[in-house]
Amino acid sequence: MSDLEIVTTSDRPDLEDETRAAFRQNWPEFIFHDPVSREHIGRVESYFPFYDVLLLDGGEVVAGG
Repeated sequence: MSDLEIVTTSDRPDLEDETRAAFRQNWPEFIFHDPVSREHIGRVESYFPFYDVLLLDGGEVVAGG
Protein backbone atom coordinates (compact mmCIF):
# COMPACT_ATOMS: atom_id res chain seq x y z
CA MET A 1 0.00 0.00 0.00
CA SER A 2 1.19 3.51 -0.82
CA ASP A 3 1.83 6.18 1.74
CA LEU A 4 -1.05 8.67 1.63
CA GLU A 5 -0.53 12.08 3.17
CA ILE A 6 -2.87 15.05 3.48
CA VAL A 7 -1.23 18.47 3.40
CA THR A 8 -2.25 22.02 2.61
CA THR A 9 -0.60 24.40 0.19
CA SER A 10 0.37 26.34 3.31
CA ASP A 11 2.30 23.28 4.52
CA ARG A 12 3.90 22.49 1.15
CA PRO A 13 4.26 25.59 -1.08
CA ASP A 14 7.04 23.70 -2.87
CA LEU A 15 4.38 21.56 -4.60
CA GLU A 16 2.86 24.46 -6.57
CA ASP A 17 4.18 23.38 -9.98
CA GLU A 18 3.27 19.72 -9.42
CA THR A 19 -0.19 20.71 -8.22
CA ARG A 20 -0.85 22.84 -11.29
CA ALA A 21 0.28 20.02 -13.57
CA ALA A 22 -1.94 17.47 -11.78
CA PHE A 23 -5.05 19.65 -11.88
CA ARG A 24 -4.55 20.90 -15.42
CA GLN A 25 -5.38 17.41 -16.72
CA ASN A 26 -8.83 17.40 -15.15
CA TRP A 27 -9.99 20.99 -14.96
CA PRO A 28 -12.17 22.30 -17.80
CA GLU A 29 -10.13 24.21 -20.38
CA PHE A 30 -12.14 27.45 -19.89
CA ILE A 31 -10.64 27.82 -16.39
CA PHE A 32 -7.30 28.64 -18.00
CA HIS A 33 -8.69 31.20 -20.45
CA ASP A 34 -11.57 32.86 -18.60
CA PRO A 35 -10.65 36.40 -17.49
CA VAL A 36 -12.65 36.16 -14.25
CA SER A 37 -11.05 32.83 -13.28
CA ARG A 38 -7.60 34.15 -14.16
CA GLU A 39 -8.16 37.24 -12.02
CA HIS A 40 -9.30 35.32 -8.93
CA ILE A 41 -7.61 31.88 -9.01
CA GLY A 42 -4.49 33.23 -7.27
CA ARG A 43 -6.56 34.36 -4.32
CA VAL A 44 -7.07 30.80 -3.16
CA GLU A 45 -3.41 30.62 -2.21
CA SER A 46 -3.43 34.10 -0.67
CA TYR A 47 -6.69 33.97 1.30
CA PHE A 48 -7.28 30.27 1.99
CA PRO A 49 -3.93 28.41 2.14
CA PHE A 50 -5.01 26.38 5.18
CA TYR A 51 -8.13 25.14 3.36
CA ASP A 52 -6.44 24.33 0.04
CA VAL A 53 -5.96 20.61 0.68
CA LEU A 54 -3.76 18.21 -1.30
CA LEU A 55 -3.60 14.42 -1.19
CA LEU A 56 -0.15 12.98 -1.76
CA ASP A 57 0.45 9.37 -2.73
CA GLY A 58 4.06 8.42 -2.29
CA GLY A 59 4.94 12.12 -2.20
CA GLU A 60 3.15 12.95 -5.50
CA VAL A 61 0.06 15.14 -5.78
CA VAL A 62 -2.92 12.98 -6.76
CA ALA A 63 -5.91 15.06 -5.62
CA GLY A 64 -6.92 18.32 -4.07
CA GLY A 65 -9.86 20.24 -2.79
